[in-house]
Amino acid sequence: LRSKFREKMELKLFILAALACNLAVPIDAASEVTSFVEVLNQDTFDEATKEGFWLVEFYAPWCGHCKVLNPILDEISEQTLAEGMHIGKVDTTKNKKITDKFGISGYPSLKFRLLPGEEWRTYEGGRKGKDLVAFAERMKGEPLPSLQSADDLGELLKRSKANNGTGVAFVFGGGGARSSWLNLAGTAARSVQHKTYCGVVAPGTKLAWSGAAGPGTVTTELPGGGQPYLAALENGEAPRFYPGQIPVDAQAATAAAAGGSGGGDGSAASPARSTKVDTKFLEDWMKANDAPLFVKFGAANFRKLGKLGKKLVIAIADPENATTPSFLKGVQQVARRLATERASLDNGAEALVAAALKAASGVVSWEAAAAEAVKAAEVKMAAERKAPSGVVSWEVAGDLADAFLFGHLDGVKWKDFVEQFNVYGDLPRLVVMDMPKEVFYEDRSVDEPDELETFLRQVHAGKVPAQREGYQGSVKRFVAKVNDMGWRFYAMALPLVLSLLAFCLTKPADDDGELNGPSARRAKKAQ
Repeated sequence: LRSKFREKMELKLFILAALACNLAVPIDAASEVTSFVEVLNQDTFDEATKEGFWLVEFYAPWCGHCKVLNPILDEISEQTLAEGMHIGKVDTTKNKKITDKFGISGYPSLKFRLLPGEEWRTYEGGRKGKDLVAFAERMKGEPLPSLQSADDLGELLKRSKANNGTGVAFVFGGGGARSSWLNLAGTAARSVQHKTYCGVVAPGTKLAWSGAAGPGTVTTELPGGGQPYLAALENGEAPRFYPGQIPVDAQAATAAAAGGSGGGDGSAASPARSTKVDTKFLEDWMKANDAPLFVKFGAANFRKLGKLGKKLVIAIADPENATTPSFLKGVQQVARRLATERASLDNGAEALVAAALKAASGVVSWEAAAAEAVKAAEVKMAAERKAPSGVVSWEVAGDLADAFLFGHLDGVKWKDFVEQFNVYGDLPRLVVMDMPKEVFYEDRSVDEPDELETFLRQVHAGKVPAQREGYQGSVKRFVAKVNDMGWRFYAMALPLVLSLLAFCLTKPADDDGELNGPSARRAKKAQ
């Protein structure tokens, strides 16, 4: 019996050992990743990175986010190398000199340089494997591809949605085949290639672009010739155009940038001293508009969008609430209306200037120019009438589209986060947040689109007091919480208040009473 028992036990142990060996081989094999990430230090950095396209991670061994990112970089390093992007990493705890040189203060920090001689720039995109591979592919490609058809434009938007997450692309047009215009557009596109997607309408081509679907849809013609323009496009929305005229020669571009041209006519008061093309005025506009007209806020994009230079208009709602779709649609309509108003004001101002120039140059008579000016003035006045009387001027009204970024947030999923805005479950709510200043604006009575538009104009005019985020606004949030709870707060607080009163009003025991009490008398008898 013992021998049979021993044989069975040996057989079981043999089977278990075999299974363990079979399982161990695939696990070890799967964990082996051939890494092409180069370990750099302050002595080898310059020599190793002097040629080619590089993405370098500055990390700290103790950093949890770095421990997550490092295996991702190892896994994709072979694929990105095939796309022409080398990946390196620097241990900041052992290389203080180069860490200070790059101004690294957070971990992990990613820096990249496309060509030798260029400045190193900060990578601000996603940090998943697919995001980094898409970045390598995008930087390898042409920064300003020619758009020959509507299909080319659709493909550009598709790539933006898949790889950049925004679904927004910037299209340069007009200017024909002038080398100065193509140089200006190409320089601007190259400078933002790491963040977004750009294209140029081919000379002699006219692309038809349909705005928001539904009644009143307008098809905008995007020509390859004529007056130069820059437009932000996304599916389902009308184009957003760069305000004002764009200078196409190097001197005018440099002068416009030096003068902070955010919406002027682009003319230079005096010749520029340098012929270097400066496209910062276009880059700044693209940065501020590199987001959908009505975006879904979440952990992946919230901080990035808050740094675009606009206040965030946050529609906080419960996705399961039956009224949420109509509420969000109303907020989206406000965003569209303000964008249209912005375009109307720009068109009216440009038409006034154009009419004056035509008359001055003899192209048309002053009578004809006056008629055009009247039409342009009507456009401006129509936009002006949208602003509530006495709240702000039409110039401020036109700036609202440039001042605010609209979006919606799941108030149930992010319940703890929205409490800092005095939102305690009473959804839907509207909050305006200024992330750089760490303040917000809210009024619980604002819950209709028309009320929101008036509220935004008042915020923009400085007529609504700002509230602080974080601990600095804790007192106001406590008061708001009390107001939100109403009678429930007083019902909960009443027993505590009565207990405190009873404690304070109860007369303490008298020392003499204790000495003359029953205990003291028994002690005396015992003596």
